[in-house]
Amino acid sequence: MSFEFLLLLLFSFSAHAQTPACLGTSIELNSQTNNPFVDLSFEYSSLHQMRRGWFLIDTGSNISHLDYSAAVTGEHGETPDPTELNFFRKIPFPDFHWNDYSDFDLPVTEMGIIGTNVLSENVYTIDFKNRKFHQSSFDETCTPGELEAAGFLPLSTEGYFTSDENKLFPLEHVVPSDPNPLRRTVPDSPVVPIQVASVPAVAMIDSGFDDRVYTHSVNINLALLNAVNQDGLHLVRARKIPVIHLETCVSDANETVTAYKLQKGDALEWISTSGVPVRSDQDAIFFLKEVPEEAMICGGIGTWEIPAAQVGASFLRDMGTVIFNPETQRVWMPKIH
Repeated sequence: MSFEFLLLLLFSFSAHAQTPACLGTSIELNSQTNNPFVDLSFEYSSLHQMRRGWFLIDTGSNISHLDYSAAVTGEHGETPDPTELNFFRKIPFPDFHWNDYSDFDLPVTEMGIIGTNVLSENVYTIDFKNRKFHQSSFDETCTPGELEAAGFLPLSTEGYFTSDENKLFPLEHVVPSDPNPLRRTVPDSPVVPIQVASVPAVAMIDSGFDDRVYTHSVNINLALLNAVNQDGLHLVRARKIPVIHLETCVSDANETVTAYKLQKGDALEWISTSGVPVRSDQDAIFFLKEVPEEAMICGGIGTWEIPAAQVGASFLRDMGTVIFNPETQRVWMPKIH
């Protein structure tokens, strides 16, 4: 690490709130990655085998995942699912999907993902400032008064991120014309109020969104772009960044992604429950996701009909310490003065 980079980190974190002492128990975060990774072990009880590896803490995924390389085979050819996960303590292995991470270009070998089907069961803190990941129960976590005294402000995730799935908004809240009646609610992920050039919108905090290439990346939908530029050109093409085409869940139905930047004087603002901006970012790069009609069934903010965004993990790194409380439907961020 260069001396200049160390000074930059120290200056950045010095502007942050104090780390509260009430965040609960802690495990180490990998210090080499843009996204929050933790080293976890898990067991196959029937085969008396244990595996371990790096798991991504992913607030943008509703389900946990496990890489195919984690699979084990018994002497009779059986391939059971893992039974226990050592995640602060031993817990039954959560519902998960098998996946293939062999082609991922990451500083670590990814073994799996811890999604919000786990992260909605306690209060969790992504603490890049201290390279820690904290867990506390709903009964023993920091009080609002303690967090405010430490310099944090709350943002609402009401209807979007909750420990009670009955409190999630129906999907019609974000996609009034959605044709798929089987998807009854929005995803259980932290979505908070923002403003882009003073235009209200919502943003999903996606700790799994790796924005190493373009720091402070923000995926946006067409509804947000149209709302921001309705009364003037506030988001303009970032022409140095090429237009890209990404695969979707539908074969041969790629989505087009085009980069935009804010005009001078405009900003992305994060709005607290009191209406006060928690922080303001003028250097964000916005990527418009244009989803083809046939890929609308894939979901994601690109299919939402309200102004919506999805922010990359570099924002969490810059914030230092961010607390996710699904029971109170709040995310606590350090106030940047």
